[in-house]
Amino acid sequence: MKYLLLSIFCTVVMLSSINSNAEDTISEQTLKSAFIGQFSHYINWPNRPQQLNVAYMGNDDQYWQALQNMANSGASKYPLTLSRISKAEHVLLTDAHILVIGQSHNRYISGINALLGDRATLLVSEYVTDNKLIGINFYKTDKQTLSFNLNRYNLLYQELTISEDIVLLGGSEIDVAHMVKEMTAKLSNSAKQIDKLNNHIKNQQQTITSKQTQIEQKQAQINNRNKELLLLSDKIKQTQFDHEKQLDDLASQLAQKEHLLADKQNKVSETQNELDKMNEQSRKLTALIDKNQQHIEQQTQKLNRLSNGLKEKEQALQVKEKQVEQTTNVLFISLGALIAFAVLAANLWYLSKRKQALNKLLEAHNEELENINQQLISTQKQLVESEKMASLAGLVAGVAHEVNTPLGAAITAATHLSAISTEIYSDFKDKKLSSQKFERILEEQLQATDIIFKNLCRSADLIKSFKQVSADQVSEAAREFEIGDYLHEIITSLKHELKRAQVDVSIRCDFQKRIYTYPGVFSQVITNLVINSLIHGFKSQQAGHIQLEVKQENGHLFINYTDNGCGIDKQNIDKIFDPFFTTNRNSGSTGLGLSICYNLITQKMQGNITCLESESGAHFELSFPFTIQT
Repeated sequence: MKYLLLSIFCTVVMLSSINSNAEDTISEQTLKSAFIGQFSHYINWPNRPQQLNVAYMGNDDQYWQALQNMANSGASKYPLTLSRISKAEHVLLTDAHILVIGQSHNRYISGINALLGDRATLLVSEYVTDNKLIGINFYKTDKQTLSFNLNRYNLLYQELTISEDIVLLGGSEIDVAHMVKEMTAKLSNSAKQIDKLNNHIKNQQQTITSKQTQIEQKQAQINNRNKELLLLSDKIKQTQFDHEKQLDDLASQLAQKEHLLADKQNKVSETQNELDKMNEQSRKLTALIDKNQQHIEQQTQKLNRLSNGLKEKEQALQVKEKQVEQTTNVLFISLGALIAFAVLAANLWYLSKRKQALNKLLEAHNEELENINQQLISTQKQLVESEKMASLAGLVAGVAHEVNTPLGAAITAATHLSAISTEIYSDFKDKKLSSQKFERILEEQLQATDIIFKNLCRSADLIKSFKQVSADQVSEAAREFEIGDYLHEIITSLKHELKRAQVDVSIRCDFQKRIYTYPGVFSQVITNLVINSLIHGFKSQQAGHIQLEVKQENGHLFINYTDNGCGIDKQNIDKIFDPFFTTNRNSGSTGLGLSICYNLITQKMQGNITCLESESGAHFELSFPFTIQT
């Protein structure tokens, strides 16, 4: 294992020197073709094809000739079949395993990526600046030597597996650093194995020493053996010396790599400073939200104080009324009828004026409370509408991205259909149309028509789901709908966000049931729960799973929503539906999503939502009646 790693390091050094020297004598096109032939040794295609189809799209005849020479030389791991295309719409017709794009056709790469989708096709380009569009891209270094970089995520998305030994061909500094890191780990394991072997040798030497007492009795036979042991000891020492020297060489190379890593860490620290500035802006926004929340709490406390004051004044008024009644009884009993009636009239007049003043003050406070209550209700409605518009905006962006792929394929096929129709019309007009060419063009037209039809049907299905869900979210009218189908439409509208987060959703609904409720409210609640899982539950995971299980019992629907994300802490479950409560405020969360879900379920849909403890992930239970009372 140790010798294999040493040979890999030597090969890297040799290739880098050969690369810089050979470019002075070998043409750039020949070198690129050689690289392409070598890529087949380090990249594996699904289904393991017996031969590779290579398509070239470009105007460089020397590049095309170099590819042909490479295919004939047998430099590739597989037999190669070459074809040359001139239009982007011909990409789907070639069924290529490797698609080589010349620099003159770089403007078509974005459209070609949309056509290829997740097909297992290695896209080889040159001098492309946007790394998101590339598979493998040739470029020149600062020393004007030819190198390449690769987008591992695009290759994995296309189900192409890459051997780590591709670093032997060269590549960008990031790819080399990544591979060297893996080699360092392997070197560490090899060093541990060497230590184990050295310990084993030491144990063997101790065994030999312990048996020397027995060997002395057979001195005649041992003399020859001693010579052999001395020779063996010299070889072991020489081998150990060679190992130590090789380890020293590796240590010096690792020191150089550590110096390069230190430079990279400096760049990372600069990027971290920029992130700190952005976090500071986020903290300012959070402080502003906290300030508004404190203002609302102060207004609430002021309302409570006013309400308590009114209650105290009402109690004082009742006490005074009792006192007036007692005074009236005493005056009726007293002998001074005229004086008593006069005093009684005066007291009644005074109390009447006082009561009128208190009633006016009470009416003023009630009016102030009503105005504040209306402001709170208006603020709540604005927050709900803001959440709806944000959810709808994300829905529009996701569906637009999903619709773009089938529409792009349909437009490409339509362009190709128009071109071959023009060609057949021109040949027919000039009386040059042969039966074979007519039959071939008819087959291409049928293929293009089939592609257009399938992609337009796919677009129509996506738009239909988006149309229904978006219309329900904008409208607050209640209507009748089938619960299982509508859940699938909601998840379809969120397909872009789920695909980007690598999260899949399963729906378990073993019955068909039509319910009468608010579909827009229901859609917003499910959307908020899914978005919450993507933002909070799967923020530190590469992939995840969400399950919706629908049951019915006693005229109510029960929906168990679960995910396998990071879950919710037990101490936060009781506060999860409180307004402005969030554990991710530094990332811009407002803490209103689940609070709005709670209000919509309990008030609009006349149901209930609870957060349950779970050993893995989050668990919410929703319940609401089949038919709401409007």
